[in-house]
Amino acid sequence: MTRVWWVLVRAFARACVSVYYSAFRVAHGERIPAAGPVLLVANHPNDLVDGAAVLCAVPRPLRFVVRSSRLRVPLLGWTLRRLRAVADEESAATRALQGHLAAGGVAAVFPERAAPPSP
Repeated sequence: MTRVWWVLVRAFARACVSVYYSAFRVAHGERIPAAGPVLLVANHPNDLVDGAAVLCAVPRPLRFVVRSSRLRVPLLGWTLRRLRAVADEESAATRALQGHLAAGGVAAVFPERAAPPSP
């Protein structure tokens, strides 16, 4: 992923987050190391905005683990593929993600796979 692409994607993510959340701040951002592997595991109250929030919060390029169905959504899938997202059901992709982390990369996972229903 090129630096220009990363800057553009983060700017778009910031715009999306600012529309959805009236206030957005990162608490303890210093806990995200500047180098070395990082696996972020997050809650998922909003199916699409949460990924944008993670993009805003993490200063390093990262890869998402996503449902394979997300990769088939026209614009979203195109963007996720450019971000080198990994489908959660593919063992070859999982190995690629392990290699990404072993090389010092950052990955984000939303383990419950879907946004919970509203109360």
